[in-house]
Amino acid sequence: MKKSSPLNAINWKQVVIYFIAFWLISHGALAFSYLFDLQLSEILRLSYNPKGEISANNYEAGRLADLNLFLALGRTIGLLFAFGIAFLLAKKIRGNWVNPVVAFVIALVLGIFNLLAWSILQSVFLTPGSRFSGSSYYVVNGLVLIILGLIILWVNHLSRKQRYAHRGV
Repeated sequence: MKKSSPLNAINWKQVVIYFIAFWLISHGALAFSYLFDLQLSEILRLSYNPKGEISANNYEAGRLADLNLFLALGRTIGLLFAFGIAFLLAKKIRGNWVNPVVAFVIALVLGIFNLLAWSILQSVFLTPGSRFSGSSYYVVNGLVLIILGLIILWVNHLSRKQRYAHRGV
């Protein structure tokens, strides 16, 4: 009997669905990361000349570096959280765990090289919080993104569960 390769189990439609959910959840966590330095985050978000305003207010360069570190950690933690949920849902129905792993690796690599298109898409995905200011802006946007990602994971899980039930697995 021949062993099946995990590469044969890759379903690219599933990988794309997982990637979209991971992207939403990781960027929701990124939105929450701005709360670690709300004052600096608001300057970066609202100022026409953030560089000049940062200089005028004598912010330390370390403060900006710390915010960047929190943003990177937030996105990575969000990605790990999304992957953990997807992996557990796949294991729950004894389904394919390879697709979430492939989507995780793709999202991680694209995130490392800053190729997730956040700078292009953020104006669309940060619209829900635009009615709010201060911390509410980041909380609303983070919650909306995370909830959308979780909905995608859950609906995908239910459809896969239904397909496995029909197969008698």
